[in-house]
Amino acid sequence: MLDDLHQRGLLQALGEAETPTLEGTMPPGLQQLLEAQLERLEPTAQQVLEAASVVGVEFAVASVAAGLVLATEAIDAVCEG
Repeated sequence: MLDDLHQRGLLQALGEAETPTLEGTMPPGLQQLLEAQLERLEPTAQQVLEAASVVGVEFAVASVAAGLVLATEAIDAVCEG
C-alpha cells in the first residue's frame, strides 16, 4: 500500500527527523489511519522507510545503508520485521 501511495506522489517525508505525512486527495479517515500507523513505527523503522522511499520501490539494503548511519543488518531486521 505504501509503495502505491509513494508512486502516486501521496506519500512524502517532511524532514529528516519527522514522521512521513500523506498529502493529496484521499479520504481524511484513511489519511489519519495511515499517519497513525507510520507514527507508531519505531524511530529506526521510520528512518529506514524514509530512506527507502527516496531510493525507490525496490532497493538494495546497501543503498539505504548509504543514506543512514546504520548497519545493513539493522536495515534487514526492519525490512523483515
